[in-house]
Amino acid sequence: METVELGYAVLIVVVALAAISDARTGHIPNWITLPALALGVVLHLVTEGVPGLVVSVAAVCACAIVPYLLFRRDAMGGGDVKLLAAIGALAGVRAGIEIQLATFVVAAIWVMTKMAFHGRLTATLGRTARVAVANVRRAPLPETRELDPEMTDAVRLGMPALAATIFCVLSRTLAFSPFFGG
Repeated sequence: METVELGYAVLIVVVALAAISDARTGHIPNWITLPALALGVVLHLVTEGVPGLVVSVAAVCACAIVPYLLFRRDAMGGGDVKLLAAIGALAGVRAGIEIQLATFVVAAIWVMTKMAFHGRLTATLGRTARVAVANVRRAPLPETRELDPEMTDAVRLGMPALAATIFCVLSRTLAFSPFFGG
């Protein structure tokens, strides 16, 4: 098995463990994310030397900054932040950010599907459009209502991260990716 294939296998196993834990408990524990983060940095150091170490640390920072800012605003859990940072450490800057973006897209599709299933998607999109138009026109914001408690559930990112990781790894492996450069 080549180093790249081994890295992909480790990446998928780590994200799968995190997804299973997230689905069962709603938490992604440190025993999954922190060793994976360290392993990613060490693997890049061993296989690529000091430049690999620098790139891996840069990938951790690049993949953690947006999730960390969301975490600071209570919009994301700490386990999700550490998982996305570990993905960056294992996958590198470009692949890590692409997996992160794909994770957010999958999560957004899941949320909109859930809203549509509960018959709230059209109304929510309408309210969102009215607020956006009011902001552009600098008009007073339209009247808002309290959100239904069922629509304020936290979105668990474990499974979307797993789906995104598998998609991105397969795309790179099969060389048909719109994201990866072949």
